[in-house]
Amino acid sequence: MSYKEKHLHQLGRAFKVLALSMAMLIPAGCIDKKEKDENAQPVGLLDKTPLKTNDKYGAKVTLYLVDVPIYTNSGERKKEQYVLTRGLNNSDYVTGTKRYVRKAYFNNSPDAVFVQVDENNAVVTEKGAVGLFLGNDGKVVVVSDNNVSDFIREKDIKNAWQSSYANSAERAEKTSQTVEAEDSISNISVSDSIESDTLKVTATDTLKTVEKAVADTNVLQADTFNLMRQKIRE
Repeated sequence: MSYKEKHLHQLGRAFKVLALSMAMLIPAGCIDKKEKDENAQPVGLLDKTPLKTNDKYGAKVTLYLVDVPIYTNSGERKKEQYVLTRGLNNSDYVTGTKRYVRKAYFNNSPDAVFVQVDENNAVVTEKGAVGLFLGNDGKVVVVSDNNVSDFIREKDIKNAWQSSYANSAERAEKTSQTVEAEDSISNISVSDSIESDTLKVTATDTLKTVEKAVADTNVLQADTFNLMRQKIRE
């Protein structure tokens, strides 16, 4: 065997040993984990499988993934930003022409986002109306087409009650302010009356004192004249 052939043979053996060593360094867990990741099933919002559940009123519904556009609190659209949630695939409800931006909580998250709703609090998604409505507590709920009228009626009753309560509180505050103003005027009138009576009493007493002093002076002068006359006669 020539030197060259012998050298190549040794390099070949060295390479096999190195390859075996590298293979032994790879943990068996990595291979198992890779196999498990490939076999793992998506869960939650990662699962595109339609979800069968119940709406706010207990009616059975099937929900599908849907994107809801996100806005700023001032009403500006956040470009290419959405919240992923589930809604109806189709809905007969047609969103109204009036639009508002409201704070909403999706998927039981404690973090709120601002989304667009119509006058009935129907959430506007990339597909339009898909049975998502904003509740009075800010949480987004699913309402099937058959129960939309019930949701709107409850919302109107709640809003009317809140409006009536607010008006009652405003009237009570105005009444309180009026009573306070009248009491203040009454107190001022009483105070003025007392001051006026005090001035009258003071003036009267002063006048009586002056009159008495004048009378006493006249009596004293008369007594003095009489005494002088008596002395002259003597």
